[in-house]
Amino acid sequence: MTAANAAAPAKTPGILAGDSWWINGRNRSLASVRVVEAGEDSKTLPPPSDPIAAILAACGKAKETAQMPLPSLATATTTAQAVQADPETGRRVGDVVREHRLRLAEIVEQARLPHDLPSSLEALQTTPFGMTSGPKKPALAAAFKHLGYDCRGGSGVFTLRRTSQANLSIEITLDVGSWSNSLIGFYKIHGIGFTARLPLPPSKNAIGGGQYQIGDAARWNQIVENLAALVTELDRTFLHAVESAAGAAPSWFLPHS
Repeated sequence: MTAANAAAPAKTPGILAGDSWWINGRNRSLASVRVVEAGEDSKTLPPPSDPIAAILAACGKAKETAQMPLPSLATATTTAQAVQADPETGRRVGDVVREHRLRLAEIVEQARLPHDLPSSLEALQTTPFGMTSGPKKPALAAAFKHLGYDCRGGSGVFTLRRTSQANLSIEITLDVGSWSNSLIGFYKIHGIGFTARLPLPPSKNAIGGGQYQIGDAARWNQIVENLAALVTELDRTFLHAVESAAGAAPSWFLPHS
């Protein structure tokens, strides 16, 4: 199933209009969802039929697309072989995630973070109220470009993505707050029917510490350099373990674009 949307994807085929309020204001969205069949050997997903294409064109250009397997539809397909989530693969990946969560402190040590930043509590207590770091994207884009990640900014959120050699999608999400100037980040690997996720502590002293006060521009640059070092280690170890457990994704697989 593919979805083109301006917010979270819908769960049933059709066109869904959304209108809601959140901390950063009013969120309006228009999501379109269609179901397609794709085999393991498919290079791309089939385009929509002409009537559906006309409707999608009238909705405007999609801000983002997402792909989601629908195992429940597998028995209803009569032409191409349906690609579905494999429960055994999900269990193997889950084991990898649990093992790495238990070893997170060790992984952070192995990453050799360049800056010994304070704990979450100390950062909260020593950061003056209202302090900001200024523009955040330039430091992120510069630090992660050589790692192969692109960088997109939203309302208080940055998303960095790349594709692995096994065609799994690696996504780094950094919520920096629309007004709080605090950080919480995650490293995610998306495959067919699974997402493997680990937290991204900005300091070896902040493992499991939740939101982390960013502070000024100098502190933000240190945080970014620490995150880049940790992501480099996760690319080397966690990603390799997930790829070994899950195998390669089909050529057409592109969960977010």
